[in-house]
Amino acid sequence: AEDRILCFELVSKRGQAWVLKYVRRAKAETDVPDTVPEFISQRRRWLNGSFFAGVHALVNCHQILTRSNHPLGRKFLFMFQSFYNLVNLLFNWFSLGNMYLIFVFLVGSVVNNPATDPFGGYGRVVFIAMRQLYLYALLLVFLSSLGNRPQGSKALYLGCFVLFAAIMGLLLYITACSLIQTIPRTEEQWAADFSSVSQGPIVMNLLLSLGCTYGVYFLASFLFLDPWHMFTSMVQYWLLMPSFINILMVYAFCNIHDVSWGTKGDNNIPADVAPIIANTGPTGGNPVCITDLPTNQSDIDDLYEKLLQDLSTKPINSFGGWFSKRAPASREDFFKLFRTRVVLAWLSSNALLIMVMTTPEIAGLIGVSEESANNPYVVVILWSVAVLSILRFIGSCIYLVLP
Repeated sequence: AEDRILCFELVSKRGQAWVLKYVRRAKAETDVPDTVPEFISQRRRWLNGSFFAGVHALVNCHQILTRSNHPLGRKFLFMFQSFYNLVNLLFNWFSLGNMYLIFVFLVGSVVNNPATDPFGGYGRVVFIAMRQLYLYALLLVFLSSLGNRPQGSKALYLGCFVLFAAIMGLLLYITACSLIQTIPRTEEQWAADFSSVSQGPIVMNLLLSLGCTYGVYFLASFLFLDPWHMFTSMVQYWLLMPSFINILMVYAFCNIHDVSWGTKGDNNIPADVAPIIANTGPTGGNPVCITDLPTNQSDIDDLYEKLLQDLSTKPINSFGGWFSKRAPASREDFFKLFRTRVVLAWLSSNALLIMVMTTPEIAGLIGVSEESANNPYVVVILWSVAVLSILRFIGSCIYLVLP
């Protein structure tokens, strides 16, 4: 996350009023992963870097006020952006619990009502089965993320991707059925000023929040003259949405101690290293190793000089202090202990959220119920997502006006 941290340090530099400019005409290329393991490894680096860069910016946001020379109005906008980033960070932290609760509440409120059950009376059975599969797949991802590389568990991760896509497909199907049932079918219903819609509060809030969220996506895409991804990739994005949280975020947090690059080819042997081949030799017997060594005197001298230079160069100590005195094994244990603490804090906070919202004695105090159509928790989540999307839309439109 060196690019994100560098941007923050430039903006908050002492005695300066530097700003960052967005160039609309600039183009970028990226190395697109073409397999599930490469995709998971790449997102691990991106998610962890983005998360801790966001924490760094929030912890040090006071530096913009105290040491930079930005105008007062710009400092206010920076503080508003910091508050926006804080809200986004909280949503990302609790996304694991929010995703599960949204699935439980939206599906449960529909299938528990015989009048809206899209499975002909078997909705409760389908819901219980899918909920158990959801939890089972999530447990598999956690166990695999803590001990296995994606390259060694391809079938498991691919199966979890497919399972979460099926669960999301079920959620989309139930949502579509609920929205279709709210469409007025007679002149009296149309003349009732959408009274038939208001009879189902959860459906009304779902319809309006989804309209605000994805409506601004389409509008922004057309304003920037780049709408085709909305038609070619939207369905895939919807189906993969649970996997972005339940697989990619889980693997990222469970491997915080891994600071490797994580891009394509990171696990391959470098091409400039001479291969070592073990065989039994021309006459059999004990195995021997065969490797390529330089034979020309000039190549031998160059290699010798390079080895001397490597031996004379001290390794760079990027930690310093008491940490630099630790043995490599102790450093690795320290990194893994930090990983364990972060994962425990993340799991505990999300589990606490789920327990509070699914325990009838506690959730009933705020009107939250799995079988209720008017769920305050779902309303808050849906409208929060819509408001954040509108803020991003306003921010993107500013770049259409500013040079």
